This record gives sequence, C-alpha cells and structure tokens, in this order.
Amino acid sequence: MHLVSPKLPTVLGHRATVDLAGYDLYLLYVDNVHVLPGKIDLDRFKNALSNTLQLYPHVAGQLRCQDGCWFIELTNTPVPVDVSYVKEKDSGSVLQDDWVIQEDVSPLMDHQPVDADPINGTAPLIRFKLTFFVEETCIGMSWHHAVADATGHFHFTHTLSQFYQNKLPKFGTPTFRKYIFPPPSEAIAAEYPSKIRQLHNAYPFAQVGAKYAEANKGSEHLQWRFTGEELRRLQAITNSSERQTLTFQDCLTAYLVTVLNHCREKPIRIVTNVVSVSWIIVQSRWCRSITVQVSQGYSTIRR
Repeated sequence: MHLVSPKLPTVLGHRATVDLAGYDLYLLYVDNVHVLPGKIDLDRFKNALSNTLQLYPHVAGQLRCQDGCWFIELTNTPVPVDVSYVKEKDSGSVLQDDWVIQEDVSPLMDHQPVDADPINGTAPLIRFKLTFFVEETCIGMSWHHAVADATGHFHFTHTLSQFYQNKLPKFGTPTFRKYIFPPPSEAIAAEYPSKIRQLHNAYPFAQVGAKYAEANKGSEHLQWRFTGEELRRLQAITNSSERQTLTFQDCLTAYLVTVLNHCREKPIRIVTNVVSVSWIIVQSRWCRSITVQVSQGYSTIRR
C-alpha cells in the first residue's frame, strides 16, 4: 500500500474547510475503473496524483457533520494507492468485453475497511488500486460522491492524466463556490410530490435504504447494452433533421419510449429525467403506473 499526499502548499492552504451544499450529500462511494494499454509507471503516477491533489485538496480531506452542517475538513490526509500484479492474465479475466457498465469490478477496487466511517471518521474520501496485467493497467478508483459530481470527477481524472503525461491541466483551478438553492415553497412542494418525493418526505439516513427498496417493490431490473457505435448511429438517426442536437441520454430515452409504445395500448405520456437517470412514468386511466429506469452511469472506461 502506497500513501500519496497533496503537494504543498495546496490552492486552499489558507482555508480549513470546504462547505457542502445539500445537493452534494449523496453519501456513497462510486466505483469505476480505467483500463489503459501497457504498464504505467508507478512513481510517475504517484507524482501526478500528488500534483492533482494540490489543485483538488478537498479530495484528501475528511467528511464532517456538526450541528446539521456538512463540510470537508482540509486535512491533507494521504490517499491510499494499492498495487496488485496479475501474471499471465489480461483484464478480460475480470471485465466483460468493452461494456461500460460491468456487473462486478470489486476485484479491481481497494475498498474501505468494514469498520471505517467516512462521516466524522478517518476513512479516505478516495482510494486507488492499480492492477498490472500482462499488457494492460487497470486504475480502480473508489471516490465519495460528496467530493464531486460526475463533472467534477471527470475534471479530476483528466487533470491526473495531464500531469502523468507532463502536460498542463486543461481545466481551470476549481473555485469551490457552491450555489445555495432556497427551500421550495409549499406550493411547489405540493405540486410535485409524485415526481420529486424528497421535497415532501425526508427520511433519516439510516432509513433511506429501506424506503428505497419499498418504493421499488414490484419493479424489475432490465439491462440493455449499447456499443459506442450503436449510440452514435442512434444519435445520427434522431438528429437527421436540422433541429437542435440531442444528447445520448435524450436519444436513449426516446428509443426506449418508442419501443415500449409499440407494446402498449396506451402511449407513455410523461418522462421525468433526474440527473443522468431517466424515470419513464407511464400514466393512463386504465393501467397502473409503470416506472422504468435508464442509467448512463459508468464503471469502466477504455482508452
């Protein structure tokens, strides 16, 4: 196990904390794996990570909650980097083809100890595991969602890649400023209870898992996989007119709605998008509501 500290002084060397807005409080770790050809240089990677942490020092911080206020304490805690060598095998022994969504990437991750608590504890907010195969290197990253959303995480990993290649970062230094949204009015909360339930009913963190399972009773997991080429063809067909260009997420949602409408007597009337997840809610007078989840989350990236 290697421990990598931020290069000092960090861009937030004059501050002790970074406040967290309410929309940052997805209190879970997100696992993903980057698969690179060849074997990367370990010392060079550690140096690039140290330089990246200098610009993103909150990643090396500790998650805190005091009197209902959430923040990251800028402790400059060393980030763990585990290293594993797999002889006479390639990444295909663990990963399924080139699919972005994988069923299980746990062999390529360095997970937190069972008794480690990221909230008011000492558990790192990000962990790395480098797995060296015969002709590939897998970089497993387990990062806490409070550190950054998908865009922030992309900026962090892209900056890490730039430093490893001895290049300057393409993204500017983070400002760490957060926009604070006012609470919804009673009228807004009353208008959208079925679509945004968290406006109406907030539950203690310990109950969230059970409430989520209860809300999904009767639903069934359906997994469709699209290659990059299939997504590009789908987008090209959808954007064949001169209208505004649609995103992959828009095209996937439209495709799924079209397929389901071919199988239903009554068409889908409402589609609700939440973050990068589409909830397709079927509403009609003659049937119960059906909810379908379409996710664009990722677990592996090949380059």
